[in-house]
Amino acid sequence: MNIGDYAKKAGRLSMLEHGAYTLLIHSCYDRERFPTLEEALEWCWVRTPEEEAAVKFVLSKFFDLVDGVYYQNRIQEEISKYHENASTNKRIATEREEKRRNRTRTVHEPCSSVNEPPPNQEPRTINQEPLTSEEIIHTDYPSQQSSNPTPAASVCLAIKKIGIIDLNPSHPELLMLIEAGATIDEFMHAARTAKDKSKGFAYVLGIVKGQRTEAAKAKGKVLQGKIPNKAEALLQNNLETVSDWEPPEMRAQK
Repeated sequence: MNIGDYAKKAGRLSMLEHGAYTLLIHSCYDRERFPTLEEALEWCWVRTPEEEAAVKFVLSKFFDLVDGVYYQNRIQEEISKYHENASTNKRIATEREEKRRNRTRTVHEPCSSVNEPPPNQEPRTINQEPLTSEEIIHTDYPSQQSSNPTPAASVCLAIKKIGIIDLNPSHPELLMLIEAGATIDEFMHAARTAKDKSKGFAYVLGIVKGQRTEAAKAKGKVLQGKIPNKAEALLQNNLETVSDWEPPEMRAQK
């Protein structure tokens, strides 16, 4: 409803007539058609003679009676414009989907699976839309139709939110790292680094694997406890030196 147009054309209506006109406008837009007199009274839930009179006045003032139906050009124009826009949007979406279907995968784009796709199923490429949570869950273990994501699926969902989209929840290194104890936080930190460098999923796995490899090498070589300073080290050395010292008179008695 255009408030300015409505006020200009219907500003002198009573409150009851405003209510009748508003109900009629909303009903026509909702049903996308125009009423007979009986339908207009029903659409406005008329209960009293005053309400019936208000509906009839609005119909006579703002609608044209054509073959028993109360018709209004402005409402019809808006309905037609809505359908025209909907048709245009549908055509654009259809053309976009057709272009996506016809797009061919280049040799540099990774396959999502080593298996051939089932008949009538399109191969997924990194140029297509990102995996959804449901797709990730079912791709990880196709035989399981569970609503609970697997650990690999949870990792993929987490790094997908950061912007890494060429995901493969069945990747052997991903499964190996998760089995080794790698956490979602490790993958998310790696994903942020990969995103900053415009890298993909393989780069994320490489970061996590490298960090864990370095940590494994350093295991057992890290000093446990407080690191002593020079003064403390000198004091400890002096104490060890004089720990068995005795005065001369004590040594003489022995």
